[in-house]
Amino acid sequence: MKGTVDETTVLRAIELSAEKYCLAHAMLGKAFPVRLTYKIFDGESKTLVKEGEYLQKEALGA
Repeated sequence: MKGTVDETTVLRAIELSAEKYCLAHAMLGKAFPVRLTYKIFDGESKTLVKEGEYLQKEALGA
């Protein structure tokens, strides 16, 4: 993503990709553990602002 984004927006984009739109992730995730990580950089200075890992709802027991 480019521009100013907050972590909530990034996590929502990852959630939609992983759980709704990416058929490959859905198939491979059943056979192999898949880690989804992200990094958010400042748009001007290119410095790392935040990084983390998206945890799927199944992994959280939801």
